Amino acid sequence: MSFSKNEINVILINNTKELIENYEFYYKNSEYIGIDTEWRDSLCIYIKTQTAIMQLSDYDGKNIFILDILELIKEQNFKNIFENLFKEKTFISFGFNGDLETLPDELNNFFKGRAKIIDITDLYQIKFSEKCPSLSKVCEKILGKKICKYEQCSNWERRPLRQSQLHYAALDALLCCLLFKKMNDSNN
Repeated sequence: MSFSKNEINVILINNTKELIENYEFYYKNSEYIGIDTEWRDSLCIYIKTQTAIMQLSDYDGKNIFILDILELIKEQNFKNIFENLFKEKTFISFGFNGDLETLPDELNNFFKGRAKIIDITDLYQIKFSEKCPSLSKVCEKILGKKICKYEQCSNWERRPLRQSQLHYAALDALLCCLLFKKMNDSNN
């Protein structure tokens, strides 16, 4: 499954000023937000990796933020700004428990304690009465499309991010919204 640059607006955000401005313009009236994160895999089980980017998609999948968490977390006010902007939103994820393990503590506390999260894996298990497979298999079953996971194991800490990485990351957040819509449509 692919989307052209004309179909989605990918916005790389690496400071809180950009986050606030873009939120006001694109996300203020969006109730649901697709979410995913990327981090660099560690070959050593004793090295804890941290989220490098967080992808957020508006419900229509037209505007996708790529938050450079490695940069944003350096700003003292990032946690408070993020919480204030997104406290009333409902996040749609796919297997977000894994993402929680790599989030910085400040964001982890927000998502574990105050955020509303709908996880596609839970919806899938209820709908099909079976354990949820991978995102690519769920997309194939529900959307009828295969997705490329080539960039999944990229070095997400290296800057600048490649266009192929940005596209892959944007698609992961967008797919959460598409799957949620499709699963809700089929329930009616």
